Amino acid sequence: MGTYTPVKRILYVDDEPALLSAFTSLMRKEDVTTHVLQDSNCIEQVLVSDGPFAVVFSDQRMPGLDGVGVLEAAGRIHPATVRVMVTGFSEHLDTTRAINIGGIAHYVAKPWKDDELRRLTSDCIERYNLAQEKQFLTEELAAANIALNDMLDGTVGATVRILGDLLEFVNADAAAHAGRIRQLGRAVLELMPEITPGEKWNAARAIDLCFLGIAVLPPWIQISLNKQGLGSLSRFPEARNHHLLAAGLVKDIPRFGEVARILRLQTKDYNGSGDPPDEFVKGAEIPLGARLLHILVGLDRLSSPNFKGSEVLNRMMEQTGKYDNAIIARMLNGAPARPGSDVETEIEIGGLERGMVVLEDILSPGGQCLARSGFTLSDTSVNILRQLLRGESADKKVRVRRQSPS
Repeated sequence: MGTYTPVKRILYVDDEPALLSAFTSLMRKEDVTTHVLQDSNCIEQVLVSDGPFAVVFSDQRMPGLDGVGVLEAAGRIHPATVRVMVTGFSEHLDTTRAINIGGIAHYVAKPWKDDELRRLTSDCIERYNLAQEKQFLTEELAAANIALNDMLDGTVGATVRILGDLLEFVNADAAAHAGRIRQLGRAVLELMPEITPGEKWNAARAIDLCFLGIAVLPPWIQISLNKQGLGSLSRFPEARNHHLLAAGLVKDIPRFGEVARILRLQTKDYNGSGDPPDEFVKGAEIPLGARLLHILVGLDRLSSPNFKGSEVLNRMMEQTGKYDNAIIARMLNGAPARPGSDVETEIEIGGLERGMVVLEDILSPGGQCLARSGFTLSDTSVNILRQLLRGESADKKVRVRRQSPS
């Protein structure tokens, strides 16, 4: 954090040169930087060029701009400046105007008493700097908190993505589904500028982790799922509620309470039916992230080469009470145009890049599926594939789909 530097500049405005000289002499031994101004019409220029001042003193009765006008200008340009009226006239109207318009903190009568004026100046400077230092520290703390939150968000986000990416090497089929859901989910969230940053953050983290529970299923289930694909989930009661396992894994992580709730409720129908039966919520009571995940997982499950996209979404809308049709309508009507067309090509393992879609299973030398067809590559998966396949023939190529430049 930075260090606050106290302001010790003061300004006295008066049309009498003798009083300006007396004020300068009085403050010569004080720990202040003294400025004086004889022409009150120049006050704004001085405030901008030499300010801000901790204290501005002003005579009331002057040709041109009077003291009320001087102090009003000081408060308008530097609101924190302490303003003091100095005058030999004590008319009630002037005093009232100075308080109401000039925002004065003190009223000093001429002729002033030297000791009292020095003490008042010191008190005003201290008052100004205490307030300014408090504001400075508050702003510094706010900036530090923003930087800390940005760092935490980046760290947490990267960690979550790595957890999701590692699923690729536990269950390639689940990773392919998760990759498609993640890509589409992020695109849909961009179509929702009205949602709060918190809602967007929680939804994005839940989308990243929607299949995390599969990674902790028993090995004998993993073997079956790897051989038969996620379509065999229904054969295993322990696997059907893998989203509850994911919710349990993340619920105790700081700031992940709502993410866990989204994962827990992602199979809940819009009308309130469905799992989990012990928590009855419906409609907008269901977190937005859970409503969106319910749609994304359903869309991915129901899609096929001959039945996908808008056809599936329109069919889903016909299932009354199951999905949030407002989100589906947003997906149907607001999908952004892609900047370029997709190109299919063959590429060496060393040339794989994030965002490419694998069009054929990538197998290890021993025949294990490392990335299933349809999987969208991430930075983590690219790095791991390069490590695992380092000993493969240099001319081994993989068929992928990537986006061409627009």
